Amino acid sequence: MVLPPLAGLDRATAEAKLKDLGLRSTAATVTAGRLPALQVLATDPAAGTEVPAGATVVLRVSDGRAPVPAVAGLTRADAEKLLRDLHFTKVTVFSEENGTKPVNQALRTDPAAGTVVALDAPVTLWFATKPVIR
Repeated sequence: MVLPPLAGLDRATAEAKLKDLGLRSTAATVTAGRLPALQVLATDPAAGTEVPAGATVVLRVSDGRAPVPAVAGLTRADAEKLLRDLHFTKVTVFSEENGTKPVNQALRTDPAAGTVVALDAPVTLWFATKPVIR
C-alpha cells in the first residue's frame, strides 16, 4: 500500500489512520518550530512510499518549541509580525530610550535570539524610542 500524507495531523489522528491501514507507528519528537506540540511534521518512510502491511512508520512530531528568531535591526512592526508568524503566542513589547538606533527599531528579545523555548512561553521584544531630554 502507499503511505498517505499525515503531515499536519495531530499525533493521535495520524496513529489512528495508520492503525486502520494495518500499519504500526512510533513517534520521534522534533524541535521544528511553527507547529503546535504533537503535530506531525513528516513520516519515515515519506508519504507516497510503498509500504508492506504491518510496517512501522515513524511519525516526526513537533515538541511545540522553537528558537527565538533574531529581530535586532528589524522595525518594531516587522519584528512583532515575525514572532507571531512563527506562532509565539505570548509576545510582550517594551520600549527603551536609545540615542543611537532609529526610533521603532527592534533591539533585542528576552529570551535572547537562538534560545529554544515553548511557543506559548513569554517572549519580550524591546524596541528603540527617542531619548527623553531632561
